[in-house]
Amino acid sequence: VYQRAVDLLNEAITNIAAERNGAYVVVDIYPEFEGHTEYIQKDKIHPNDEGFEYYAKNLLAELKKHI
Repeated sequence: VYQRAVDLLNEAITNIAAERNGAYVVVDIYPEFEGHTEYIQKDKIHPNDEGFEYYAKNLLAELKKHI
């Protein structure tokens, strides 16, 4: 159920960004966290402190591709 909700939300975000003629960059971080349970809080949804650091590094790398 959770994965389906994530997929639908990601699809909606991607569609909205596409409608804005490239004004937005969509960065899907889910694949970066797959298999890295050490970066996820006990709720199995949100990143922990290490996860946010990992996220920031990956986000910065992705954004640099677009500037």
